[in-house]
Amino acid sequence: METSTAAIGDALPIERIFDALASIDVAVAIYDREDRVVAVSPYYRAMFPEEELSIGLSYRDALRRFAERHDRVRTLGYPDMDSYLDAEIRRHRTPYAHQVYKLSNGRWIEARKVPLPDGGVVGLWRDVTIQREAEAAMLRSKEASELANRAKADFLALMSHELRTPLNAVIGFAQLLERSGGTMATETMSEYAGLIRASGEQLLQTINDILDLTRLGGNGTPMPMALVRLDAIAATCMRITEPFARPRQVTLVNAVPDGIPPLRADGGSLRRMITHLLSNAVKVSQAGSSVTLSAERDPQGGLAIVIADDGPGMTPSQIQAALQPFTQNDEVRSRRMSGAGVGLPLVKTLVELHGGRLMLDSAPGRGTRARLEFPPGTVAG
Repeated sequence: METSTAAIGDALPIERIFDALASIDVAVAIYDREDRVVAVSPYYRAMFPEEELSIGLSYRDALRRFAERHDRVRTLGYPDMDSYLDAEIRRHRTPYAHQVYKLSNGRWIEARKVPLPDGGVVGLWRDVTIQREAEAAMLRSKEASELANRAKADFLALMSHELRTPLNAVIGFAQLLERSGGTMATETMSEYAGLIRASGEQLLQTINDILDLTRLGGNGTPMPMALVRLDAIAATCMRITEPFARPRQVTLVNAVPDGIPPLRADGGSLRRMITHLLSNAVKVSQAGSSVTLSAERDPQGGLAIVIADDGPGMTPSQIQAALQPFTQNDEVRSRRMSGAGVGLPLVKTLVELHGGRLMLDSAPGRGTRARLEFPPGTVAG
C-alpha cells in the first residue's frame, strides 16, 4: 500500500479500511482537494495493474492515461480528449457520482465517487463483469422464452385453422349425406363424397408433413438412396399437381431436358420436394400464368432442379420467414391460400439430407425461382 500520511492524517485507520473494502472486492483511490492521488488500496493495484496510479498524480493525468488505454474518447463519442477530460472531471467532483462502463478488454466496471469533509474525493471501483454477463444471459433467456411462447401461440392458431378447415368440411358434407336419408341424387352424392375425400387427403397431408418435419429434424435420419430417373420423377410430379393447377387456370410446363443423368436419391422424398414446390408455385400464381419445372447441370458437376413461377415474389425477410417451420408468407395469407407453413421447411430438410440445399431467388413483382441443388456426388454421369 502507498499513502501520503500528511494528507490523510494519523487519526484515519486507512490500512484497516482498505483491508475491509478488499474483502468485498472494492478498489479504492483517495484524492485531495486539488485532485491529486493521496492513497491507493492494494486491491486497486491488483484490479487495475495497468493503471500505474502513483501518489501525487493528478486526476486529470490519470484520466488521460485511462482514456488513451481504453479508447474512451471515441467510444463515448467525445469530439476530442479535452472535452472528455472536462466532462469526466466534472463528474468526478459531483457528490456520489455513479457510473457503469465497459472497458476495451471486455470488463464491466462500476465506479462511485464519494466526497470527503476536507474537499477530497474517494473513488470506489468494483468489477461487475460476472453480474452483467449473468444479467445478459437472463435477458437472452427471457427473450428466447418469449419468442418460444409467441411461436407456440402462432403454431396453435395456424394448426387450429389448418386442421379444422378440412375436418369441418368432412363433417359438414357427411352430415348432409346422413340427413338426406338416401334420397340425395346420385350425382350430388358422388360430388359430396369427392369433397369429403379431398378434404380428408388435405388433412392427412398436413398431419404427415408436420410429423415428417418433426422426425426428420432430429439427428439426421438416414435416407434409402438409389439411382432414380429425374425425367420419370418430373412427369409424376406434374401429373400429381395438374388437378390442383387446372381449376386455377395455371399452366404447368415440364422443361426437364432429355438425357438428364440419374440422381442418387430417395425417390419418394424427391417426389415430395418437387410436388411441394410446384404446389407452392401454383398457389401464388395468377390465372393465366405458368409454372415451369426444369433441371440443369452446374459447372462443378452438380445438378439443380428449378421450379419457377410468375407470382408476386418475396422480399428477403419473407424468404427467411418462409423457411421457418409453421409460418406463412403474408402474400399467401392475404390470398387465403391454405398451408400449415411446413412445406418449404420440409423441402429444405429433405434436400439437406441428400447433401444438397434449397435456394430461393425472388423479389417482389418478378416471381420466384426455387432451386434444389444436389452435389456432384449424387449425380450419375
